Amino acid sequence: MKRITDALEVSRSNQYRERAPRKRYNKKPDDEIYLPHIRKITDERPTYGYRRVVKSQVNSPPLGPQ
Repeated sequence: MKRITDALEVSRSNQYRERAPRKRYNKKPDDEIYLPHIRKITDERPTYGYRRVVKSQVNSPPLGPQ
């Protein structure tokens, strides 16, 4: 194991430890309402990041439950 880790230039301790699976973030119930609308915007304008997407919705009618 030492030769392999030396060749790859990684520490041996990382090779023995089992990695825990990544946890999913908690989805909120409103995600299903907003996600299709956000996807539509990002499909039309692929260069838009989250800030521009939010800013483009300032003057739009509200989505989701009132």
